[in-house]
Amino acid sequence: MSPKSSPPSLRDIAEVAGVSVNTVSRALTGKPDVNAETRARVQALARELGYMPNLLARSLLRGRSWLVGLVVTDCTNPFYAGLIRAAEATLSRRGYGMLLATSNEDSAKESRALTILQEHRVEGILLTAVDVRMDHVQKLLSGRTPVVLLGRRDPAYAGPFVGTDNVAGAERMVRHLIAEGHTQIAHIARSDGATSGGERLAGYRNGLTGAGIGYNRRMVFPAAPTLEGGEIAADWVLGLSPGPTAVFAYNDSQAIGLMRALQNRGKHIPGDYSIVGFDDIQISRLVSPGLTTVAQPVDQIGTRGAEMLVDFVGGNRAPAPMLLQPQLVKRQSAAGISARNIYSERHVIPQQQKRAVSAQTQTRSNRSTRDGP
Repeated sequence: MSPKSSPPSLRDIAEVAGVSVNTVSRALTGKPDVNAETRARVQALARELGYMPNLLARSLLRGRSWLVGLVVTDCTNPFYAGLIRAAEATLSRRGYGMLLATSNEDSAKESRALTILQEHRVEGILLTAVDVRMDHVQKLLSGRTPVVLLGRRDPAYAGPFVGTDNVAGAERMVRHLIAEGHTQIAHIARSDGATSGGERLAGYRNGLTGAGIGYNRRMVFPAAPTLEGGEIAADWVLGLSPGPTAVFAYNDSQAIGLMRALQNRGKHIPGDYSIVGFDDIQISRLVSPGLTTVAQPVDQIGTRGAEMLVDFVGGNRAPAPMLLQPQLVKRQSAAGISARNIYSERHVIPQQQKRAVSAQTQTRSNRSTRDGP
């Protein structure tokens, strides 16, 4: 068979093996009424010829595809990378394959991806929706395909869902900053209306008002949930008067972008500003200083979401929502008010030393120039 010919079929294997097409089919699917010698010979020929079963045709015949779709908003986001890994590992253990699609925060692209997955006869869908209130999402949730939402949902939705308690996590972070002596706490919110952004803003507000600190809209800046969004917010932070002593960002990417932009402008973290985030992506422990953040249980979201969907597909009743509790992770990007002067002094003294060394070097350079031939 030449490399350019069509893929080998059951009929091709039957002709080479000298048996019927039905015998080949039963041998390849492990039916017990085919003798061991024939089965081994047919399977060996199938491997040799490069035969691949038509799983779509088989799924139509049997009514099962053993496939699950997963749609995420951004597969380059480290948070979603961890979720994808956990979900795929769980589905594989349960005997399912996974088809992955990304919407890039585009509702129209998300709608097309969901249609394609259903055309491929997936048995269920895991979805991190761009906006769970969109018509195509609501239609999906009311349809026959089992669906489990991950990470984002409408507060009124009581169907299958696994995610983090964003309100509680944000409130806990703000209370931590207040306990460290901060009362001027700014928030970089999410600008695109995602429900998770609204929940974390609510938690920020609850943390302030619960401590008797008034909520001030002037201290909230909407930005994209990216490094660039955090960098853009730096101008806003520097322009606030009176300025904040701490900034709570919607996610770690914003926080790291803000931290980098402020450092590039000569500001010290946490000496001038305490910066904190949400998610605990891997890079948060690698940046300098390490980022104080709220850790989402991303592996649990992926694992429990996949398990919930498989059970749902298997005929169990639609499961109730599952809200997981995040954890506060303390690193070096945030400090108490009383410690800010210490951090600032550690930052200023080396700068003064650098200027003194530079002056001495310039003096020696001038002398060398004057004393030269």
